[in-house]
Amino acid sequence: MTYALARFGYLYPLVQYQLLKTVDTLSKVPMIRTDPRFQEMLDRLKSKQDSEGRLLPESINKSWSDFDFGQKKSPSPWVTFLTVRAIMRANQQD
Repeated sequence: MTYALARFGYLYPLVQYQLLKTVDTLSKVPMIRTDPRFQEMLDRLKSKQDSEGRLLPESINKSWSDFDFGQKKSPSPWVTFLTVRAIMRANQQD
């Protein structure tokens, strides 16, 4: 289905943020949150935050260049939100 959507020009914004997409998805599964491999990905994502906890997209998809998450010049509120949400979810005790 992803191929079909991409073929017709529709790409979900997280496509360019593979680490973020993976951490965000896996953070929804409580039993994975303590896995060392997940923790390594989470630490890597945290290391990309600036001193205020914001994230600057490292790569962009030109079709999303009009949106804040499609800019590489300044921190993205959307990418920052997704990152903070994943970190908070990963730190939950379920």
